[in-house]
Amino acid sequence: LGNEGDLFGLSVVRAARLCAAAGDGELLVDPAIAPPARAHGIVLRERGPMALKGFPDPIEVYVAVMTDAIGASR
Repeated sequence: LGNEGDLFGLSVVRAARLCAAAGDGELLVDPAIAPPARAHGIVLRERGPMALKGFPDPIEVYVAVMTDAIGASR
């Protein structure tokens, strides 16, 4: 956390890259976030490795599966 409340660092850059790579209505999830997301009941589907600008190696990426109010996957 910066002096003005700004966030910075590699985690923030990686999150920004995932946001930019996501399609319409798609939420891409970093592998570090997958376990706590699943623990909170979020269903994730593997998307596969993705190369992100500024990172030397591709990372495994997950897509959050959106559900409607009655729990049907979209």
